[in-house]
Amino acid sequence: MRSLCQIAVDRARTRWTTRTQTRRGVTAVLLEVQLALEGVARKGERSPRDRRRVRTPILDTLHSPDSHHAEPRPKGSLVRPQALLAAGRRHGIDLDLLRAVEKTNERQKRRLLRLALSHFGQHLAGRTFAVWGLAFKPKTDDMREAPSIEVIEGLLGKGARVQAYDPVATERARRHFGDRVHLAPGPYEALEGADGLFVVTEWSEFRNPDFERMRALMKEPVVFDGRNVFDPDELRELGFTWHGIGRPPR
Repeated sequence: MRSLCQIAVDRARTRWTTRTQTRRGVTAVLLEVQLALEGVARKGERSPRDRRRVRTPILDTLHSPDSHHAEPRPKGSLVRPQALLAAGRRHGIDLDLLRAVEKTNERQKRRLLRLALSHFGQHLAGRTFAVWGLAFKPKTDDMREAPSIEVIEGLLGKGARVQAYDPVATERARRHFGDRVHLAPGPYEALEGADGLFVVTEWSEFRNPDFERMRALMKEPVVFDGRNVFDPDELRELGFTWHGIGRPPR
């Protein structure tokens, strides 16, 4: 006869498996929603209409409205897409749509660099860029799949110099980039002499900076806002050029 302890363990395992499967299912749904949003976002960048105004009410029932940003990667996904794809392969399941979602995610990571190349031209050698945010999401130092890696490697590959800041991911960034990237002690130090700023992770401390101080520190007041954390109209009034994801440049 099974002991009460064994029964309790089996039940716990069942609950854990169900919870894991639920998390994976929810992640897949959110990633599919993200795929649709990115398609709308690409249209929004070519249109004078803000992408946020064409978002459907259906999406707002899945998340809070503030979570539907077109971004270089889905914000705080529950399970990494690669993990879901690997699980599918192990069980012989072909996750075509999820592969399409992941392909879109990878393409989105490169959008910020393309915006910079569109603004400055193909030759970035000799220019200096600030990067705010290195972790793949706030409140972690995890840089696996972080869009900052794609952005920074792209800038370095074009001959640019990078000055980066993250509140907690500095040590991981140092192990990844070595001395190829200057890791600044603070966000404003990263801006000194910068031709442009890339906002890659939406840490709360980046949301309300001293814009006057930013403009004074930067060589050129150009912002590539990968998280759409700033009000583009406010920045334009302050003399900045703003580029975001899914919204026309200001």
